[in-house]
Amino acid sequence: MTRSRCLMDWTLEVVVLPVSDINRPIAFYRDQMGFRVDHETRNEHMHVAQLSAPA
Repeated sequence: MTRSRCLMDWTLEVVVLPVSDINRPIAFYRDQMGFRVDHETRNEHMHVAQLSAPA
């Protein structure tokens, strides 16, 4: 029996980070790390932001 090598290409798509003050991490990732704010929404129950890393 021969053993073949299988390579996989993994991509990290989503990471959920609960925080107490969402404005600080948004500012850090946008201003210091160069992330793009793709989506940001809030209502009386939640405030959600989606950011993407620079290409």
